[in-house]
Amino acid sequence: MPAGFARLVIKMTEKLHSPVILEAHPYEYEFTGDDIIYYLREFAIKTTVPVVIHLGFGQILEQVMRTIRTGYTSVMIGASALPFEENLERHSKRYIKEVK
Repeated sequence: MPAGFARLVIKMTEKLHSPVILEAHPYEYEFTGDDIIYYLREFAIKTTVPVVIHLGFGQILEQVMRTIRTGYTSVMIGASALPFEENLERHSKRYIKEVK
């Protein structure tokens, strides 16, 4: 999410008194690096409306943990290509253990 666009989104959410979710795909995060998240967090801290910084479709544990450490407030793990039981065993239980 480009910084100028994020600034505009926050400005409009304040005008509308509406919460917002700022979502980034893992590819965006890899492209922009940690600095964009620090920038978005500053907006989130200073605004008058609730803001969620969300990672959509995280694929690997290291990536998800990095985003949490950097300041994302929400993550979604995109592992729907696996059968449910394998997905649950391989991802969900492991992620929960790591995040705790």
